Order: sequence, then C-alpha cells, then structure tokens
Amino acid sequence: MPPVLTWPAVSAVPVVRGYHDKPTLFVLHMFSGRRRDFDCHYWIEALAPIMLPEYHVVSLSMDTAIDHQLGNLLEGASLDHAVSLARGHAFALGLTGPPCETWTAARHIVCDELHGRGPRPLRSCLQAWGLPGLSMRELCQLGTGSSLMLHSLLLEVLIVLAGGGSIMEHPALPDNEDYASIWRTLLHRFLIMRAPLAQLVRIEQWRYGAMSVKPTILRGIGLPKLAQHLHACRKADLKRPTAVLSGYDAAKKCFRTAAAKEYPAGLCGALVKSSFQSLRLRLKAAGSKDVQWQQLEPNARTWAQALAQQSAVSFSSTFLPDYQPV
Repeated sequence: MPPVLTWPAVSAVPVVRGYHDKPTLFVLHMFSGRRRDFDCHYWIEALAPIMLPEYHVVSLSMDTAIDHQLGNLLEGASLDHAVSLARGHAFALGLTGPPCETWTAARHIVCDELHGRGPRPLRSCLQAWGLPGLSMRELCQLGTGSSLMLHSLLLEVLIVLAGGGSIMEHPALPDNEDYASIWRTLLHRFLIMRAPLAQLVRIEQWRYGAMSVKPTILRGIGLPKLAQHLHACRKADLKRPTAVLSGYDAAKKCFRTAAAKEYPAGLCGALVKSSFQSLRLRLKAAGSKDVQWQQLEPNARTWAQALAQQSAVSFSSTFLPDYQPV
C-alpha cells in the first residue's frame, strides 16, 4: 500500500525583498526550450506589468538551449543552485515540461519508413522506470529522462512547500492502459496529487493554435481555479486540425512529432496568464511572506542573476534534441 502522506496547508506566497525596488516574484521555468518570439518568457515579461503591477517579476528560463551550464537541470552546480533557492523560498511560481521522449506512446507506433527499426518503448505502466533488456544507449537515455523528471518534481515540491505554485505539462494519458505515463506512476498519484490544490487539466493544444490536436495534461499545484483560467484562454475561431504528427519524415530526417515539440504562442500566453491569475488569488487569500535576497546562498544568487540576464538575450533559430548525450 502507498504510504499515508499529509501535505502542510497552503501558506503565504514567497516574495523576495532587496533584489529590486519593488518586491520581487521569481518564476522558475524549467525546460523552457530556446528563447523565441511569443514564448513563455515573452509573456511573463509582457503580462507581469499588467496583471501584477505592484511586483517586479523575474523569469529564469532554465534550459541547456539558453546556456549549456547555467541551464543544466541534469547535474552540476546550476541544479544545486536552483534547489538551494527553492529551499530558501525564493520562487513564487514554477513552470515545467520535462522531456517526454522516453515516456511517449509514440514509441509503440511502427514506422513503415524505418522498416520497423524506430525507437522502441523504454517503459510500461507496470515498469514505469525502465523495461528489462534495454541496450546500453537506451539505458543511458532512460536514465537521463528519469533524472530530469525527478529533478523537475523535486523542484516543484520544494516550490509548493515554500508557498509557491507550479504547473507541469506532459502528454495526456494514452488510451492503452499498458503504456507508460508519468500520470499513472505511484509517485505522481500518491505524492504529487496530494499536494494543496493539486488538479489535472486536460486540454487539446489546437485550441491554443497548435497545428495538431495534441492532447495534453497540465497539472497544477497550489494554483486555485487553474482549469477555469486555462479553458477561458481557448481561441474560439479555430478549426480542429486533421493533421496527424506520426511517423518519420525521410526528407527532413526527423520524426514528425518534432513539429509539436514547442508550445504554440497561444498556449504560452495561456499558461502564463492562468498562472498569474491563480497567483493573484493566492496572494489575496493567503497573503505574502518576505524572503530577504541577501540571506539566500551567495553563489545561488549569482547564478540566478546570470541566468536571468542570459535568458533575456539568448535567442536561437533552432531547438535542441531532448536527449543530448555527451
């Protein structure tokens, strides 16, 4: 039986003092991807002065596409600094979308173009953290995917325990109940879903401007009325697409699912707007608690300032693959 677990009650939202003339809300956006027009970082900067005018909002877009070292969530000093700041109650909000390539149900699709030699499943529902008989390369890829997922969940838990809120994005549950999904794991069902205000919100990304339907689950913690806010952001004048992003594109030498790797601008805006609306409700209901910038770990402060600067200027024309073996 899963252990009985009781989370502490919702507490005040952490607000950093001493970083700026205004009280500061730090947003940690894990696996943000490359900087591009109308991404989540853009919407944080655009909407914060309108929706949270009394605060200075700082977005830390943490991804190796931003900076190979500053954005490393797999290992090293940057991960340690992010954990240190989360333990120090520095973050009011977390956004995350851990890589899904080792979890995706698309691995069960036989690609005719590759004559059945496509990537095979690495997980199942009953063996979510790895199937037996994998090759060394598959084990390395599996280990990287699992580590990134666990680091993401750790930071989310620390942010919520400190009084912040968080949203995680991942593909919706596959219809076949034998297939793996993070949403089906005991870790998520019996630990994360017992957190304050935990809820699963199922959306279809085409309603926010995506080129395919792409069923997705957004899991919120510590963010009241998140589903209501997200559904209110859907675009009413869009037509449901018929395109199916599966199989291998021999001309481009990539899987067609790569086209859906990045969120459409409408979904980025919806994520940020909805989380800000929920955060305002939390600030009104539970209030805020002061966190002194100078009392946070010095090296972690230096890292946060460097990442904030880098994620504001580091734009790229292409995105990186999920799995980047050294």
